[in-house]
Amino acid sequence: MLRKRRLNQKMSQDALAAKAGYERAFISLVELGKTNPSLRSIFDICTALGVKPSVFLRSVEKLANFELPNSNHQKNPLT
Repeated sequence: MLRKRRLNQKMSQDALAAKAGYERAFISLVELGKTNPSLRSIFDICTALGVKPSVFLRSVEKLANFELPNSNHQKNPLT
């Protein structure tokens, strides 16, 4: 998803990394799914791409087909 957005903007990994304040290697690892970015880095990368983090995360949720478990109880989805 990140790579697709970056390429749609004709931006290199080097350019995105510089604009977001990270090393190119980190951007590469995120794109390859070899590291889990922090929320802060997601916000920084989205800002560098000119994309609202909420829009980006919704697209990732759709791609992953993410759904909360269906239950009669109110559960905290973060636990």
